[in-house]
Amino acid sequence: MPQAWKLPHLAKGLLTWVPPLAAWRARRGEHAAPARYCYAVWLRHLVLLAGHGFRPAGARVAELGPGQSLGVGLAALLCGAASYTGLDLVAHAARQDLAATLEALAALLARGEPIPDEREFPLLRPRLDGYAFPDGLVDRSRIAARTAAVQEGLVAYHAPWRLDDLAPGSLDLVLSQAVLQSVDDPGGAYRAMRAWLRPGGLGSHVLDLGAAGTAPWWNGHWAYTERQWRVVRGRRPYLLNRAPLGEHLALAARAGLEVVRVVREAAPGALPAERLAAPFRGLDDAERRTRRATVVLRRPA
Repeated sequence: MPQAWKLPHLAKGLLTWVPPLAAWRARRGEHAAPARYCYAVWLRHLVLLAGHGFRPAGARVAELGPGQSLGVGLAALLCGAASYTGLDLVAHAARQDLAATLEALAALLARGEPIPDEREFPLLRPRLDGYAFPDGLVDRSRIAARTAAVQEGLVAYHAPWRLDDLAPGSLDLVLSQAVLQSVDDPGGAYRAMRAWLRPGGLGSHVLDLGAAGTAPWWNGHWAYTERQWRVVRGRRPYLLNRAPLGEHLALAARAGLEVVRVVREAAPGALPAERLAAPFRGLDDAERRTRRATVVLRRPA
């Protein structure tokens, strides 16, 4: 018999098999990220990657799981990227008003707005040492010209994405924001990244390894047995793959990507090992406590 706290989550999973309720829940969850959030995401990744030699001018960029907004990609293009490709499992962003988002992002960049910090987005990662606008990385005098170029069409979008959506060795950067923990086949995703990146190309990924509302504890998703988790997942197109950070790093390395930076963030309030399901009881303390992580990958040259 499952513990009592699991019962509501198991029931929600079962309800996803009721078509009207599933459709209502999907519509209820639809909303586009605000421009300031997308601005913060892109510039945080940009500043982080600058320390590894990345520059936006002329870069070919792809994003895994842009979701309801292509704003991160639009910000990359306004900063000088040559192209942007959004890669989703479900076609979320096809309904977004790109023109309004582009206008708002261009205004933020043109005036050199500081990067929104933890006071505005307390859960946003990666964290930076400072949040001043990165003038050395972005030519603000070119924002108006870049806006016109983006309006002419530098955006591609694929949902569901496939390996052959992008040519081998065609990208300088693949990034994602709290997405890889929800990919059913993370090993396949890392292999795709390795194929798409040119030698020396980079990956920048924030992973949110929490329970995503499926438990009262942030690591409570590791307390479900495999059978229970299948019920919780239900008919949702995606939820969580439940892979801890060490598994993600191992899959990336196995795919042929070099792990060049890892920033782990531990969190209190985790279930102790003895209350986790059998596959997760053997996690060491660091793995069991890693709630979020920022990972920079590189395809070896």
